[in-house]
Amino acid sequence: ASTVQTHPESLNVNSVTIASPVDSYNVLLMNFAGLQTPLTVNALTVASNSALAMHSSALRLNAPMATGMSIGGQFDQDDFSLVTGNQFDVGYIGPGVYNLISGLLDVGHVWLGGSFGGVFNQLGGTNSVDIIHLESGGQYNFSGGEFEATVYFNEGSTFRQRGGVLKKGLTVWRGTYILENGINNGGLTLPTYSYGSGNAVAVQTGGTNLGSIDVGGEF
Repeated sequence: ASTVQTHPESLNVNSVTIASPVDSYNVLLMNFAGLQTPLTVNALTVASNSALAMHSSALRLNAPMATGMSIGGQFDQDDFSLVTGNQFDVGYIGPGVYNLISGLLDVGHVWLGGSFGGVFNQLGGTNSVDIIHLESGGQYNFSGGEFEATVYFNEGSTFRQRGGVLKKGLTVWRGTYILENGINNGGLTLPTYSYGSGNAVAVQTGGTNLGSIDVGGEF
């Protein structure tokens, strides 16, 4: 917070990299810096055995679509923090984990999966991402809060809802959607995939689906 008050210009940088030597663990702590002056970066890297923890702070990913943030470690968004901007990926440079505990996530694209099978855990807050790309090995665990994003599924990906309110419907043309608890307020579509078999799976073991269900239509 003192940096915001005394040197706000230092929070606008080209790149930030958080990395750790062997047998160590480094954390960048954004600790109650407020939401008015975000840390603004073109490229942000959270490497393996490293973390970024946000508490009542703001982050702006300001670069063109080719850059943004890459998470191969752990990213925690809590205490009503705010993350905005263009895009980030989880699981492409290491076994990345993004924990949305509270606050607002509002970026253009999130790529989840990659070589290391990224994991996104939403325990609360609001996910207003334009598009989430669930790649092979990507897993989204939705346990609380509100989910307003559009999801693009790929084979080998999983969206598991254990709570919260899913405000948009899901179109699962490949991959798996599991509803265990919470509310799906937008419906569910499992179409026939134009470029081959759909390989889509939807399983409901609990929760409430308030929208329409369409299985087998053309996509």
